[in-house]
Amino acid sequence: IDGGGEAVCAGALDPPEIYVWSLQTGKLLDVLAGHEGPISALAFAPDRPLLASASWDHTVRLWEPYTSTAPRETFKLNVDALCVAFRPDGKELCAAALDGQLYFWDPE
Repeated sequence: IDGGGEAVCAGALDPPEIYVWSLQTGKLLDVLAGHEGPISALAFAPDRPLLASASWDHTVRLWEPYTSTAPRETFKLNVDALCVAFRPDGKELCAAALDGQLYFWDPE
């Protein structure tokens, strides 16, 4: 659920897409495509409408789900990304990967 309580998102295994629904109406607002493998985790930034997705395609992607269906940025890993989370102030993004490592990025 996004920080404003306007939308909920869910990632799929096959096809590897992200579905965005309105919490007000229950209607599907958009489908975000771009991952080539199953989506393992999603997280909204706490301070703005920015969505991070982790995937088994060795990427973490950033999306602006209310303005574009294309990823804003893609971070590449050497292994599957398992989970993703923003720092409480939204200034850092962290992903855990299959190699047991944590990866950090500035989402700006």
